[in-house]
Amino acid sequence: MMKHQVNKAGKDQLATVLSTVWSQKELIIALAKRDLKLKYNQTVLGFLWLFLNPLLMATIFTFFFSQIIHFAKVSNSTLFVLTAYLGWYVFANTFQQCSQVWKESASIVEKIQIHRLILVLARCISLSMEHVLFILLVLVFTALTGELSLHFICYLPFAYLLSTFVALGATFFVAGISMLKKDVIHMVPHFLQVGIWLTPIFYTQDMLPEKFRFVSTLNPLAGITDFWRFVIYGYPLENMHVLKCALILVFFSFFSLRFFVKRERLYLEQI
Repeated sequence: MMKHQVNKAGKDQLATVLSTVWSQKELIIALAKRDLKLKYNQTVLGFLWLFLNPLLMATIFTFFFSQIIHFAKVSNSTLFVLTAYLGWYVFANTFQQCSQVWKESASIVEKIQIHRLILVLARCISLSMEHVLFILLVLVFTALTGELSLHFICYLPFAYLLSTFVALGATFFVAGISMLKKDVIHMVPHFLQVGIWLTPIFYTQDMLPEKFRFVSTLNPLAGITDFWRFVIYGYPLENMHVLKCALILVFFSFFSLRFFVKRERLYLEQI
């Protein structure tokens, strides 16, 4: 059982919480393995779903953007969309699944004192198995087309960590707000449904009307998808735009983590 270490105001300090979470890394790994077993052990195909989900999505995108839609200024429309969607998928899947932890873990937290940061990290690690297989599938497909960029050797870990860290930041931000407005958690799927169309994944910037292009550049998630295109497909990158987006998102994620940690004690007292 892990005890919360709080200050006089009853709020956990970020450094103390991170230190405590690090000391519980074995528990995090054990919970991640438990997540995987619960998700796949009682299904007909079991762990084969880890392969089938990414394969199905990759197949759909390949057919749709190679046979139906083509972008005039893009050499390979499938890779243009698939590599950007991969970055979005890592972010969106992590955000949505980790957000569910708040609802699913209520009974656990009532029985034992455990920081929800541990439960979120465990879920994040279990999701990484599916993400890694999807990434490997896209890398193999891109290599077979002869358009695999060698940038992935150096930059792929940074792309994955950025998408995951931003997703965790969004999760912590929503969790902190949900202390006062519990229905915020239910808005996550709707945010993602809208967000995927506000992010240039299925279209290029020059396909937008002139008056909407500037608005699109304000979306920091566009920097993530652009970076994934550059890393795997080698699509030209606007360095300053991506750097600006990355800095905004990293700052937001650190702020969200601090925001959540300071309110976790109150969050526990409300359930």
